[in-house]
Amino acid sequence: ESYVNLDNEVGSFLQIAVWNSTSGKRDFKIVYANGGKTSRPVQILVNDSIQIDSLDLSVTSDWTDWTEKTFSLGLPEGKSILTFKSLTADGAPNLDRIEYVIEDVTAIRKRNISAGLKMRKNARAFYINGRTVNENRPLPSKMKVYLK
Repeated sequence: ESYVNLDNEVGSFLQIAVWNSTSGKRDFKIVYANGGKTSRPVQILVNDSIQIDSLDLSVTSDWTDWTEKTFSLGLPEGKSILTFKSLTADGAPNLDRIEYVIEDVTAIRKRNISAGLKMRKNARAFYINGRTVNENRPLPSKMKVYLK
């Protein structure tokens, strides 16, 4: 429903905070529209340290034609500030979304985890092998988990 339109000048920027549970490389996707006549590259910094000197965000057919580009950043554990800085006098393109690339789960069909799940009538808790999940007994339980 909305997007970010940076000022048309070199150095205009957008900063966002992200949280990473463990340090390491993470893939991101940026969704943008560039109805201008030339590419509008951005520099990407993580906590004020340049990680991508120039990410090319090429022309799309119109300002309402959104496309995406993926890139990788090395993130420390915890909070980081990502800065997207315009490198041309035209500024950056219109930015719709910047998001983590999530692992493709469509390839995961079915996983078996050792389940006989039984709901008791009018129960607010469920039982596995005759005991509630709050009980901590070393009895074996079986459960099947299916991912769409």
